[in-house]
Amino acid sequence: MAFTMTLTPEHGCMPSPATLESEAKKYGIQFSIEGDKGTFSGRGVSGTFTLTKDCIRINVTDKPFYYPEPAIKMVTTKWFNSLPK
Repeated sequence: MAFTMTLTPEHGCMPSPATLESEAKKYGIQFSIEGDKGTFSGRGVSGTFTLTKDCIRINVTDKPFYYPEPAIKMVTTKWFNSLPK
């Protein structure tokens, strides 16, 4: 089941696309970014995202049935908020 989440940085400053990509790779997630849009995949989860100056909107399009949506949201939010400014 697909779902969408919007993440806004706690510290008020969006990480650069390069930071998002390099930090995601540390967790086995592959990012493909073109401008303000892109795709991601890794650990059985994949989807698309859109970057703005204030947030990232993530659309998870595929995930294993045994990964509950709330768990994916929690892990993703924790990762995003730990990114360098």
